[in-house]
Amino acid sequence: MDVRQKQALLVVCAMISSEGRREKKKKRVWVKERSGGRVQPGLSLLQRELETQEQTGFRKLLRMTAEEFYLLLAMVKPLITKQNTKMRLAISPRERLSLTLRFLVTGETFKSLRLQ
Repeated sequence: MDVRQKQALLVVCAMISSEGRREKKKKRVWVKERSGGRVQPGLSLLQRELETQEQTGFRKLLRMTAEEFYLLLAMVKPLITKQNTKMRLAISPRERLSLTLRFLVTGETFKSLRLQ
């Protein structure tokens, strides 16, 4: 085997061996990592405290009484319930309704509301 044949053979072997190796793709993140993610209570904790301790505070927060909130939740719960997946937990219907009402009450953007 002459030098040219050896070089050609080496090039072919290198091409074959590099076909099996692929660069790993960088993992994509769906949700920005915050301290604890959605497990932190946030608005729902404030809402529960106001519901049990201060009815006027609850009314100021969502512009309705706790009884009205639960009546409305019972009506729309089948429509806004989502399933949990392997990738992430679904937002509860109670939290969805609370956020929607806060959006309607304050007029803030969802970007600012998500920080609450």
